[in-house]
Amino acid sequence: MLVDFLLILEQNISNPGMPSVNLTSLGEKNKMSKRMYPPDVLEQARSVQEGWSQIDENLAFGNLNLGELVTGINQIRVVENSVERLEKQLTEMRNQRDSLYLTTWDRVKRARASIKGLYGDDSTQYELVGGTRLSERKSVRRTAPPVQ
Repeated sequence: MLVDFLLILEQNISNPGMPSVNLTSLGEKNKMSKRMYPPDVLEQARSVQEGWSQIDENLAFGNLNLGELVTGINQIRVVENSVERLEKQLTEMRNQRDSLYLTTWDRVKRARASIKGLYGDDSTQYELVGGTRLSERKSVRRTAPPVQ
């Protein structure tokens, strides 16, 4: 982590025109980046839409008008619905994957146990399916109980 800090520090010093890096997020590799907008932006946009329509629906600020704001709000709704649908699909796929892993793991355990029972726990067949032969296991070390 110190190396990451030094590399970023060196990059920022050598490239003063480049945007600075948030040093508090070093080491937090798999976390989502911070959003560049407030969490309630949709509610604020709806509020502005209501107020703007009460003031004057034809009011424009350069190329920004009420229609563009409404279009943005509608696009957010469409994308949010898509994200929710895809998250549900992802959850279903993860559940299906976990079920397949459990079923396969059960089959692996059953196959090993069957081969162990059929050929013995010191057989090469048992070793071929991933079992540890009895002769290759470490012996159990028994220690004397502590004297009181």
